[in-house]
Amino acid sequence: MPQGEVRGLIRSFNGKGLPAAIRVEHIGVATKADAQGAFKIDVPPGDYEVLIRAEHFKEQRRKVHVDLNGVTVLNAEMFE
Repeated sequence: MPQGEVRGLIRSFNGKGLPAAIRVEHIGVATKADAQGAFKIDVPPGDYEVLIRAEHFKEQRRKVHVDLNGVTVLNAEMFE
C-alpha cells in the first residue's frame, strides 16, 4: 500500500508545461503529467530512480527519496 508521494512539474526550458511520461523504475509505477506539466504519483517509502520522457526532449533520470507519509517534490526542466 503506497504511503508516500512524488509530485512536481515538468516544463520545457522556456517554462512551458509538458505532458511528460513519468515512470518510477524498479517498481514499474507510471503516470503522465497533465497539459501544465503537473503530476502526482503514489509510491511506497524508499529510494527510487524516476525516468521522465517527453516527445522531442532528452529523457532525464532523477534519483528521489520518499519518506513514510512524505511528499517528495520533483520538478524538472527538459532540454530539446
